[in-house]
Amino acid sequence: MFIIPYTHKTIMIQQMKVTAIQILTVGGICLWKEENARLLEKYILHPNGIYIKGKPVKHKDMYLCCVDTAKTEMSDFYKWDELDATDDSTFCWRTFYLMGEKEHPHSWLSIPNEQWEPCRYQELFDLILKEV
Repeated sequence: MFIIPYTHKTIMIQQMKVTAIQILTVGGICLWKEENARLLEKYILHPNGIYIKGKPVKHKDMYLCCVDTAKTEMSDFYKWDELDATDDSTFCWRTFYLMGEKEHPHSWLSIPNEQWEPCRYQELFDLILKEV
């Protein structure tokens, strides 16, 4: 199962909607994967200092976990740009910016057509924004 802790925030900058999504990744290149996600909060998230808002949302083989940034000490984790370029095993927050509004394609900055196992970036961002 893939464990996807995330945060999100939307602001307006000069009449442009900007959404920042942070995803806890492994080395900034892989999603967190655990063989057994039973009692996810008790045995996986809380021991790693991660607290979430509400319950994890299951989608296929992923658990979306909206992080409670008031309870989680975010500074205890690395940011992707703090890692050495060859580090592919350290957990870190990777930030993605979505600019514009998807409903208005002329203002929407397209997302790279890349993917993580098990899904494309766009699919994951859509799932996260649907939970907002």
